[in-house]
Formats: sequence, C-alpha cells, structure tokens
Amino acid sequence: MAARLSTCLLAALASNHSAVFTPSSPNYNSSLTIYNLNIPILPAAVTYPSSTEEVAGVVKCAAEGNYKVQAKGGGHSYGNYGWGGESGEVVVNLANLNGYSYDNSTGYATVGAGSRLGSVTTSLYNSGERAVAHGSCPDVGIGGHATIGGVGPTSRQWGATIDHVVSATIVLADSRIVKVSETEHPDLLWALKGAGGSFFVVTEFVLRTEAAPTGGVSYTYSFEGLNATAQAQVFRDFQIFISNPNLSWEFYIMMVGLPQVIEITGAFFGSLDDFNALGLEQAFSIAPAANVTVIPNWLDMVAIWANEAAAAERPAYFYAKSLDVMPNALLSNETIDSMFEYLTTTPDDALTYQLEVQLVSGAMAAVASNATAFPHRDVLYWIFAYAATNGTVSKTTIDFLDGFNDVIYSAFPNENFYAYAGYVDPLLSNGPELYWADNLPRLEQIKTIYDHHDVFHNPQSVPVVSSDKWL
Repeated sequence: MAARLSTCLLAALASNHSAVFTPSSPNYNSSLTIYNLNIPILPAAVTYPSSTEEVAGVVKCAAEGNYKVQAKGGGHSYGNYGWGGESGEVVVNLANLNGYSYDNSTGYATVGAGSRLGSVTTSLYNSGERAVAHGSCPDVGIGGHATIGGVGPTSRQWGATIDHVVSATIVLADSRIVKVSETEHPDLLWALKGAGGSFFVVTEFVLRTEAAPTGGVSYTYSFEGLNATAQAQVFRDFQIFISNPNLSWEFYIMMVGLPQVIEITGAFFGSLDDFNALGLEQAFSIAPAANVTVIPNWLDMVAIWANEAAAAERPAYFYAKSLDVMPNALLSNETIDSMFEYLTTTPDDALTYQLEVQLVSGAMAAVASNATAFPHRDVLYWIFAYAATNGTVSKTTIDFLDGFNDVIYSAFPNENFYAYAGYVDPLLSNGPELYWADNLPRLEQIKTIYDHHDVFHNPQSVPVVSSDKWL
C-alpha cells in the first residue's frame, strides 16, 4: 500500500523526488516541522505540489488509496491539524503555491494559499497601500487563517480574514478543480469561511482589500507585582471599559496576563488626541506603567505586533483552551475574583502560562452568525489560556487549564460557551459543536454531499453524517 501511494504521488508530482517524502525517504524526518511538540505526527506522505493540478493529483492518489488528506499552510495549528492531527495522513504542503497579484480596477488581490501573513501584508502595502484583516503572527499561513476565521487587530474595523474572501480555487475530494464564489458553488464558499479544511484544499484566494491605516497609536500599560486581588481589579476595570457599546471600532485592545504581571496592549488607528480622549489609562483603579507611541505607517505597526508575537512562532510542548464571553453575560466581580484566586493557588507544571483576553465585536458583530460557517459574531471578547511545558504536557497542567475554564462555566450553568477553531483544543470531546455551533448541521450536510468518504479529515473536522439526519 505504501509503495503504491509513493509511486502514484511521484507520478502526480512530475517524478520530482524532492516534492514527496514518505517514511522510507532519507529526508523524511527533516521534512516534519511539528508545531505542537506534545502531539507527535508521522504522516503517510508529505507532498510539495507546485500547481493546483498537482494538488488535484495528490488528492486523487490519497483518495484512491483510502488515505486522509490535510493541507498545511503555516503549520501553526495547535493540534497539528495541518499535518493531519494524527499519523498516517497525506499532507499537502502549500509552500510552493505562494503567488501574488493585485488588480487596481477592483481592489482585489489574488494570493496563493501557501503564502504567509508577513509576505501578504508587505505585498498588499506595496500595491497602493492596501491591507486585509489578519492576526499578528507573520509566519502564519493564509491558507488556514482565511478558512478558520482570522481574527486580529483590525477585525473590529474590517471583520475577520474570511470576510475578505471574494472567491477561491479549490480541489474537491474527487480531485475536481472548481472555483467558489457567491455565484459558483456558494455553499462551498460559505463552508470555506470558517471550516474550509474539512471540505477541500484551497490553492488560491481572491481577497477584497482595504486602504491600509496611515498609522496610529501603539500602547502598552503594564501592571507588575500584583497579588490575586489586584489582578482581579485590573480585569474588572478592563471588562468595564471594553463593554462600552459605543467604543470606537478603530480601537484594538488585548489583555495579556502572566503570573503577577498584566499588560493591556493594543492599537488605535487614529490620532493621539483621539486616543487620549478614550480615557483608557484613567479607566484603571491601579496606576499602570504607560508606554504610548505614535506609529507613522501601517507596516511599522504590523512590525510591532510581529515582534510581540515572536515567541508564539516557535515549536513547543503546550496545551491551550478558549472560551467566548458575550455582551449580555459579562463576568461578575465574584467570578473574576475566583478566576485569579484559582490562577494563583492551583498547582501546575508549566514553564509559563498566560491568558490572552481579546476584544472583538465591532465589524465582527455586524455580520449575521449564519452568514458564514464561522458562527461567533456576537462575542464581545475571547479568553485564550495557554501553558507551555518542558517536555510532555502533564495531566496536572491540562487539569490546570481545564479547571480555569470550569471556574467560568460554573458561574453560568445555563450559558453555552463555545470555542474558537483557530485556537484549537484537541482534547475537546465535542469540538465540532463548540467550533461551529448552530452552523454545524449545515456544514454536515455540505460535507456529506461533497466529501462523503471523509477524505479531508482531522480529529475534529466536520463529520460525515447519514443523509436521513438532515433530509
């Protein structure tokens, strides 16, 4: 079986031995750059196609051999889902599909799915100072980012990365190459915007672009040496400030919490006077150390975020979780106290842990929850919890993060909390339900129509269901 797969893949890739690696290849191990070291993966093959037609050939070989397939862009999935999420899958590494062009007449950019955010940002800016919404890590691949969600510093102004996708070229499970748009296979375009990896391989995107901000204000407010009571007070003040429904959409903010340190950081895409008028520094009961800088242009602002995110680019042993907080279910003072009491008294084996609390809403909430496969439009802010360890993540650390979420769950026994598929938690037993919420039944229907053999698969992908479930 393995030899037959290798022969088929070589034929699909023009007999280019440097474009396919199997366990018998001399350089197989060096081809594996696993991001989450806690989840070792040994693919059946790693392929490097150079065209959409070659991707189709790879998918055809895998499907005929009953292998599962996943595409790898940047490879930053927390569950290593770009590598399949489990051993034995065929990986379509999109690194060679990194073309770029820009149409001045439409303002649309055509971007290869193997491109990284850093190069896309630079190319867009060089095309008449254009931009799209995306996250802060420059080495993240657009292929995953624009099919999961893509939440970042400009999402309150422009929505998520998926909201910029006008059309895409994809390869289906039967190896057909099709274009998806509002007029061509609109059901697949809908699925792409939040769950694309469960349905096909995207090889190229057409993106609607925005005029890049001309600059803005970068800020960090630091609170150090805080006990649990003081940390809780900072969080309370933070939540009050960001829950203002009239807060400018040009304002981006995130709270990063480490043991005994909290940083409030972000950007404002306007003047320093308008930033100061927001009253952010004065919103805190405890005076912070302030660092506020006027940034002259968009690329300089992006470079600041890239520097801050540099540590997240490195492979590590880690575990992470996410949960959403809605504007009508804000955390009570008692719950916030319990959160920080838990964090400062509960044992863990982590080298480091941190909370990231990111405000969204704004333009994100201006889109209906069923308009795209990504359903989390009404979320006010996300809480992301992350713990890195020295070697295999222990049950103690897993229980530590699970227990943190449980503190919040227990305060809202009748509330449904969801998770963000871009911050995947591979230990969730009901991942699809939490990632796609009320949109899951429609996704299951589309999956069953277009990929009823579940060729495109990871441990938490949209499942194939019996047709009588939705007929």
